[in-house]
Amino acid sequence: MPRGGRSLPALLRGVFAWAFARRLPVPGAPALVIDDSWHGAAAHGRLLIEGRLATPHGEVDLIAAWRRPATAAKVAAGTPAAFGWLRDLRELGGEAARLKARELVQAWFDGGRPGGGAAADITARRVVHWIGHFSFFCASADDDFRRAFMAQIAADAANLRRTLSLGQTGSSPLVVFKGVLWATLFLTGGLDGRRHFERWLGDALAASFDANGGPIDRAPDSAARALADLIDIRQAFRAAGHEEPEPVASAIEAATSWVRMMRHGDGGLACFNGAAAMSGPDLDHLLTVADSKARALREAPDSGYMRLVGGRTVVVIDGGVGAVGAARSHAAPLAFEMSVGRQRLVVNCGAADHDDRWSTPLRATAAHSTLIVDDCNAVAIAADGRIARRPDLARARRDVAERNQWFEGEHDGYAARYGVVHRRRLFLAAAGGDLRGEDMLVYGGGPSQRGKRAVVRFHLHPRVSASLVQNGTEVLLRLPSGTGWRFRVGGGAVALHDSVYFGDGGLARCQQIVVDADLDTALDQGTCQIKWAFRREG
Repeated sequence: MPRGGRSLPALLRGVFAWAFARRLPVPGAPALVIDDSWHGAAAHGRLLIEGRLATPHGEVDLIAAWRRPATAAKVAAGTPAAFGWLRDLRELGGEAARLKARELVQAWFDGGRPGGGAAADITARRVVHWIGHFSFFCASADDDFRRAFMAQIAADAANLRRTLSLGQTGSSPLVVFKGVLWATLFLTGGLDGRRHFERWLGDALAASFDANGGPIDRAPDSAARALADLIDIRQAFRAAGHEEPEPVASAIEAATSWVRMMRHGDGGLACFNGAAAMSGPDLDHLLTVADSKARALREAPDSGYMRLVGGRTVVVIDGGVGAVGAARSHAAPLAFEMSVGRQRLVVNCGAADHDDRWSTPLRATAAHSTLIVDDCNAVAIAADGRIARRPDLARARRDVAERNQWFEGEHDGYAARYGVVHRRRLFLAAAGGDLRGEDMLVYGGGPSQRGKRAVVRFHLHPRVSASLVQNGTEVLLRLPSGTGWRFRVGGGAVALHDSVYFGDGGLARCQQIVVDADLDTALDQGTCQIKWAFRREG
């Protein structure tokens, strides 16, 4: 063993990474310009002229924001240090916007490269955004600015290539690969060591997607961002005069199918596992640029998600659980969401990783439309949002019979503490006007706790009005369109409670239907069964 405890293969990899990274030149002008192809918001660009950055949670000082350390969750949602807001200035257009972009990049230089020690994925995103906006703010700059810009791209590219060679890309290998690809083509016009790029690409794809094309962290917005990264990678290859590698084309097809599986009738994504709000038009644009005819998956066994569609009704179900250590995870086995046309009816509460007051409560099982025992999470989530303990048993399946659709799933997240397994069955009629469910707690022996309650929660979208009828035994629901639905239950008491919803980007008050049952029934009789139904009126 060499001195310092590192193995010979590790030392050789380090030497290779250092040598390979040093090969990139610092040209006086780009060898290949790759323009960013994504939309910005001109209104946000106007704020940036004043040094203010628009966020879903209000306006902030841009430079102060990019100097702040970013948590993993905030990086996932896009940190200001990644310079994605350059799109907003470009969308605004004009000389003032061009000069402001240049001024802010110069401020990054003058401020000691804030974020210069940032994680590789932040550096990679900044490199791609700088390169993608070269024509906008840098091509017309003076010689000193362009020299500093080119030198910084070369330095960042060398560091990112070293990171890839050492396999130290963290949770965003696809983003780091994209940064290296864009920077190498920008500086040299070609790919030196093509076999290294093929290996890096293969490693990045394997570490980013499961076999169904879904993201490793199971978050729907991660799938959308990964699809955008794949499109950027394809664009870079095509800009250099090459057809994209087959693995990229295949990954785009698979990721497109997965993203479409997670969309509701309004075009937006379902709120599972920390998914940030993404508008229907933004997703429409993403899928248009993807240029894929791949249809929505109906089931994704690797991630556990299932999709039921009947008429204009869409039901998306989380039938899986992430691995221990998985980031951005929520404790939501067997939770579901339901939309009718362009209106959401049943939702989960969403995520607010930007807000310490809400980030932990929103990960809890109670913040999702599923069953919860004794107000205890079915999956143990650590303070950093990673899974600390998961059920030993978590399985789901989907079936179709005469165009009616079925879902069955179960998990034993409550077995160790309460001795019960949760089973959920859903039935969606072909016409979409009848969703029936059955939640069962099956006692399997072992530890048990008497006097505990089992609660099934159905969080309602803020635009859904709800009222108890029939002496408090049913709930009448009214969608914004005026369409009426009725909720009925058997095997439990029904009530309406307050709830919150962050699925549109900020806090909104809403209601939830709560069905309460006695856990002792399962302990005495072997099972506790709660049957319920949502049926369209008229």
